[in-house]
Amino acid sequence: METRIEQEIARGIAQRIAKGIAIAIAAIIGITIFIFLGGKIVQWLWNGLLPPLFGFPTVTYWQALGLLALSRIMFGSWGGRGGGRRWSRKTRSDSAGACTSAGATDRRRRRQTRRWPGLRPSTRACPAEARSAKAGTSRRRSTYQP
Repeated sequence: METRIEQEIARGIAQRIAKGIAIAIAAIIGITIFIFLGGKIVQWLWNGLLPPLFGFPTVTYWQALGLLALSRIMFGSWGGRGGGRRWSRKTRSDSAGACTSAGATDRRRRRQTRRWPGLRPSTRACPAEARSAKAGTSRRRSTYQP
């Protein structure tokens, strides 16, 4: 004889398992639809634009799906934020306000302390600003007029 608490626990576990199975089935169906539509969209765009404009041959659905996979391999993204974490991290570190002490990360502060151990944090230059100062350029608009 099971107690009421054991029955509720068993029911909760069964509900979680059923929910997990339902999510897995929905994910498989969603991924299948996404891949099918992606191939169809690539096929439609290719056959609608490239043969009339450049004289390229038309492609089948499987060739379009191969083009989609190839572009994913070459360019690394299905959409969203873009080219992955390393590109966004590089863009953030090269942005104009990335070296301000208020917005600097702990890792950047530790790196700056290792590079310039004798300087106070307020006197450390941003590496991007130091590069532009060495080159004789600034981030401000150029005053050159022809």
